[in-house]
Parts: sequence; structure tokens; C-alpha cells
Amino acid sequence: MKLSMHVVAWLRTGLVSGQNERVIEYRVQGQSPDDEAFIADFGSWQTRVWKILRVKNQDGWTGQYATANEAFALLQTESEKPGARQ
Repeated sequence: MKLSMHVVAWLRTGLVSGQNERVIEYRVQGQSPDDEAFIADFGSWQTRVWKILRVKNQDGWTGQYATANEAFALLQTESEKPGARQ
């Protein structure tokens, strides 16, 4: 199944839009509504720590990934496993 990430939230420092901004949360789309997931940054401005929330599991934020893409790759791999919902 082909998944995609869409920005949900970002933050910035300073008053000028477009400067010192960064994405802090993505919604993962392409899964069934029962398999909704989010990827968010729980780190500091200097050190990012990305985690995954699988809504159907209701077990909170899991994992520690260096990048959002690393976390997303795990979700993509899981969605391609035999028996994954289509």
C-alpha cells in the first residue's frame, strides 16, 4: 500500500514567517481509517526525536527515530507485509 505524509503542525522562532520554521508533526495517509497514524518530533530544537502514534493500538507514542522519514519507512514496510489491511 502506498502511504504519504502530510504536515499537521510546525513551529518557528521569531516573527518572520518562513524563517527558522520546522515541521513537528505529520499525519500518515493511505491506510484505512482504522489504521490512522501520526509521526511527531519530541526532541529539542537542536536534537530531533521522532515517534509514531498508531491510533488503533492506543498504546501511546512509540519508537525513537532520527528522522521523520525513518519512522515513515517503518510504517510503509509494515503496510506492505502480507496480511496488512489494504
